[in-house]
Amino acid sequence: MNDESQKEKLRQHFARRVTTQARVVLDTWQKIHEDRDKASAHRNEFAAATDKLVRYAQRFEMDSHARAGQTTLALINQWEPGSALNEILERQLQDAIETLSQSTLRRTDLNSSEAPHQFRRTPVYIALANQEMAARLIRQLEFFGFRASAFANADELTEACALHKPETILVDVNFGGSPNAGITTIERLQERHDTPIPIIFMSDEDGSIETRLQASRCGGEEFFYPAVDPVKLIENTETYTHGNTVEPYKVLVLDDSRAQAKYMETVLKKAGMTAHIITDPMQI
Repeated sequence: MNDESQKEKLRQHFARRVTTQARVVLDTWQKIHEDRDKASAHRNEFAAATDKLVRYAQRFEMDSHARAGQTTLALINQWEPGSALNEILERQLQDAIETLSQSTLRRTDLNSSEAPHQFRRTPVYIALANQEMAARLIRQLEFFGFRASAFANADELTEACALHKPETILVDVNFGGSPNAGITTIERLQERHDTPIPIIFMSDEDGSIETRLQASRCGGEEFFYPAVDPVKLIENTETYTHGNTVEPYKVLVLDDSRAQAKYMETVLKKAGMTAHIITDPMQI
């Protein structure tokens, strides 16, 4: 392999990292756009993701991503933390996001007349007492295109799960400082969701049969001892997060009431479907 082909492989590798970060920004905006009542709760996450995109894009000389990210970040800075997002700023952000989305298109998307779909990859939450290990695992997961966040205590984890249900959680059985406190936290979290979250437990100790049974009963799919196996973690996470996303169902909503049709469109979009509204039967 000559120097030029090596440079091209490196360029493609880093380009994927920038594109992945761009899609994190798009995903965060989608959460804000879908639930305006909780928009302010995602404001700082949105700003941090966009800032990271700009830094990545500038470092790897991806100018279109950098410009779109800078425009978006400038608009976010006009949004006061803790305040509602006003309509004018929301429209400006939507325009900036649409520009950014054009930068994430694949070559096959460029020949399509339809607007591209941005598929969301649900985050992985990490709750470990060892913050250094948590940071290392986040870097490894992000390298493979996953979104991951670490939490220092049970309250932060609970609040994050209330805002956005994760696809999986990696948690120390003693997260919180006392024996089996991590399992107790997960039991409370599972009660809040209709469908259980797959949990990956880890422990510095082998754990008694009772501990392992308790972990299994609250959704434990894996029990790492004495340390997390990164390869197995990524394989399991890929399984839980359904990495090979299929195209969503397309639903036609026909109703003479536009308000009712818009409501149905919102519900369907939140369920991951693509909806199209028609209020005049003659348009079918």
